[in-house]
Amino acid sequence: MKKFTKKSLLWRVPVMLLAFIVASAGGYYVYRQFVPPTEIRYSRADYAGNPYNLRERAAIFTYVFVAYVEETYDMHTTKLYRKFPASQLEETANTECTLKVIRNIKGELRTDAPVTYYKPLGANETLAYLIFDKDDVIPEKGKTYLFLGFVAEDNTIGGGGPNSTVELEEGITIENLDESKVYQRFIDACENPERNSTMQGLYENLPRYMSEFDVNFKKITGQLLPDSPSIEKYESWQAENAAGITYPMPEPPAPTTTAPE
Repeated sequence: MKKFTKKSLLWRVPVMLLAFIVASAGGYYVYRQFVPPTEIRYSRADYAGNPYNLRERAAIFTYVFVAYVEETYDMHTTKLYRKFPASQLEETANTECTLKVIRNIKGELRTDAPVTYYKPLGANETLAYLIFDKDDVIPEKGKTYLFLGFVAEDNTIGGGGPNSTVELEEGITIENLDESKVYQRFIDACENPERNSTMQGLYENLPRYMSEFDVNFKKITGQLLPDSPSIEKYESWQAENAAGITYPMPEPPAPTTTAPE
């Protein structure tokens, strides 16, 4: 029988330790494919507008539309064999949804091809727990929702936070969509948008990108919407902010008094 010497142990121990670490990590990954995490942690976010005011919500998002969910993919448990935009993987959690757009309320997304939509929710990078925003949901396959979409610089579309993905009422289908109160409320919100001073400043200075699934998209990375502020205006705005230049806030209206009769 071959005897182990101190010299042979010097290289066997690190190799065995490395093999154990690799096997443990691989086993944990495989385990999470079949047993998803159940612990939920809620993320904290600040909003430029009131996310529960639908008119403010509709004003800040580029696209508002109704879509059927064909599939969802958790991006961390699938990233070993699926390719995603690098900007999405920088986040702590993301879920990819494949949607079939049924009707556009704001914007012109394609209805003749699948649309890829990202939610900043799902399993974290270590697959140890789920990350959710308060009052937001991960869309379920086979259901129809009203979606609000914001577009990143790489022209990918997604949305998160309250009232960014809203399930339609039970019994609502494509045929009777006009009977949906949710649908009608968002039509009203898009027709009567509201912007507070912060939102208006962002709207006037931040570039607004066109989704790669927009009917007018020309396959140009970073393509802007026609009414978007230019990149030059955004950079000038940034420089002014860096220099400490601020714009005066509008004076509140004077209180009205009623003369006694």
